[in-house]
Amino acid sequence: MKKRVFLALLAAAAVTFVGCSKDDDGPDEGPQTYTITFEGDDWSPLVVANYNGGKAMSVVYEDKAYTWTDQTTQLTSPCPEGWGYPFMVSSYNSKDIEKFNTYELDLYLYNARNEDATTGGGHDGSDNFLIGYGNYDEAHPDYGDSRPIFAFADGVARTIQSCYINSTCYFLSVAAKGNALAPALEEGQDVLIHATGYDAAGKETGTVTMTFASKDKLIKEWTKWDLSSLGKVAKVRFNMTGGPDNGYGFSMPAYYALDDITIEL
Repeated sequence: MKKRVFLALLAAAAVTFVGCSKDDDGPDEGPQTYTITFEGDDWSPLVVANYNGGKAMSVVYEDKAYTWTDQTTQLTSPCPEGWGYPFMVSSYNSKDIEKFNTYELDLYLYNARNEDATTGGGHDGSDNFLIGYGNYDEAHPDYGDSRPIFAFADGVARTIQSCYINSTCYFLSVAAKGNALAPALEEGQDVLIHATGYDAAGKETGTVTMTFASKDKLIKEWTKWDLSSLGKVAKVRFNMTGGPDNGYGFSMPAYYALDDITIEL
């Protein structure tokens, strides 16, 4: 990621209601929830675009902040302190990890059903999703903290029940075959992804960890990730660790895709 220039798009987006209302005569069905699908007229203008047709997060062309806030849940993704990128809306997807295998094509989600498309890549065949990028390496704090962030614009803590996670073409290419910066994954070099929650005072509420990639098991389809154990959070930071060490710390492309984020109201 060479540049920190973003497309100027400010929008308040809608979500799909999937929660349950309580039946006065029936059992307690649990909390009401909304699932943010990133679909519809409010979200489509937020798909990151650039001179190459929106195919690179790192080369967007306006020197203004890229931001979004969901109106119903108030979920937003501020730019990390210091340096880094917010979660960005994408629709680009392909099954060709050889063609879309560099940081210049980092918005491409892996999708075995499409050669090169801007539809059908999201969870359950939807079009849009989020791309996250960035990490924090505890062994190299001087590199800075670029972990992407979820927060709530109104400052009210909420429980994020779950989301769906998937891989980008760029990540899969390096994991399988390596590149100039990182070798392919070997046994014992699992890549982990972590979600760490924080309350309004900045105190950690917990961390949920998933094995994102290993030598013989790469995520190539939307996979549900339960985040409910974080409890009510004002902020969540996402991090990647593990993989091969090239002498400079975490060496894998710290990219992944998220979709269908379910939040308790």
